[in-house]
Amino acid sequence: MYSKFAPARYARAFNNFPSLFEDVFFGKDFHRNVPAVNIHEDEKKWNIEVSAAGFSKEDFRIALENDVLTISAEHKTEVNEEEKNYSRREFSTTSFTRSFRLKKEDVNEENISASYDNGILNIAIPKAEEAKKETVKEIKIG
Repeated sequence: MYSKFAPARYARAFNNFPSLFEDVFFGKDFHRNVPAVNIHEDEKKWNIEVSAAGFSKEDFRIALENDVLTISAEHKTEVNEEEKNYSRREFSTTSFTRSFRLKKEDVNEENISASYDNGILNIAIPKAEEAKKETVKEIKIG
């Protein structure tokens, strides 16, 4: 019997459960400044919440290619000051990329949606009709 939070439930849509929390290309040992991610599931979809304060929605790029969902963002700031005897120019860039491998047959790709509010990027990944059905088979002891 599946527990509500059993990793096997997520394995249906995502080929490799650890990749839910690790970058597909770098793995768990590659330490970078990447935002925290929450992933949860209901009957109809998986939800990915990315903690990305300080960005605007125009800073994000979300792409699905070859069953890999890639979330990236880049924010640039620049300050220019010109005074009588000096000038100062400062700039900074903040960016990140997170990738998750999806199991194509469990995802309704055409209806993936995203929104950004109060520093949280929300991505809703609807389930394909077949993935919505519970596939637990009870085996009787003879």
